[in-house]
Amino acid sequence: IILSFDLPKAISYIGTVDFWTVAHPNEFIKKDKTEEVFHNGIPYIRHRITLDKETIINRLIKNNYYYIIHTWIRPPQDTNAVIYWKLMKGEETLVETTTKIKTVGRIENVSLPEKFILFLWYMDDGLTDEIVDERISLYKKMGITHFSKNYGPSGWSGRTRLYLEKLRNSGLKIIPQRGGSFGSEQAPLAKLNKNQGKGLYSASKKTCQGMLSPENKKDFSRIAELVDGVVWDYEPFYGPGKYPGYDDDETIKAFCREKGIKGELSSED
Repeated sequence: IILSFDLPKAISYIGTVDFWTVAHPNEFIKKDKTEEVFHNGIPYIRHRITLDKETIINRLIKNNYYYIIHTWIRPPQDTNAVIYWKLMKGEETLVETTTKIKTVGRIENVSLPEKFILFLWYMDDGLTDEIVDERISLYKKMGITHFSKNYGPSGWSGRTRLYLEKLRNSGLKIIPQRGGSFGSEQAPLAKLNKNQGKGLYSASKKTCQGMLSPENKKDFSRIAELVDGVVWDYEPFYGPGKYPGYDDDETIKAFCREKGIKGELSSED
């Protein structure tokens, strides 16, 4: 499977990162040879990247999930352009689309609130050294004081760790987050306990036990000197928050016992 994209010549291409590749996550992908093409008489450079077969099978075919590809570019200060994308199997086009990109230059006389949250999701993965220094400088100018980063079972890659060390040395506090990967680990547990009649209360209790377990403490000890706190992003995939009416009887009974409520309650109550 090949990802093909056409960039206007005025936009510099920096690199593409395959976030989900099993073997080498967060590493820059080597692209195939480029060629010049034209759209509406405007010269473009076509880039072609071969995606990882194992990752496609595991994430898209077996698990019906998604696949994140980051392409880093440097547009001129004033840009109003179109990027053309194709996903191809050999020379067959599976899907194609366009992305409009517009930059408006520097915005002056804008002040941020005293406290704010900037959520970039995975957009800081796979930065080049040049971009790292620019990004840290930008964060400092914006007044950002804390930086949260997903910390999954596989830990942080060497590239990510070096980036976080640079951030911390610049004065930012680093907060690891047990995010989607942690939630995914708990989802089968919640479903299993539900199906066995134990309820989501039991599943959540298992989660808390895992948070306090020696194994988890050992895991975090590997990054203790680099971090300043931790966020537990517990996302139970199987519960009333996502599927209304999924308040199972055992969970309701456990809630009543916990709160000292006598009698029976329904999910509507």
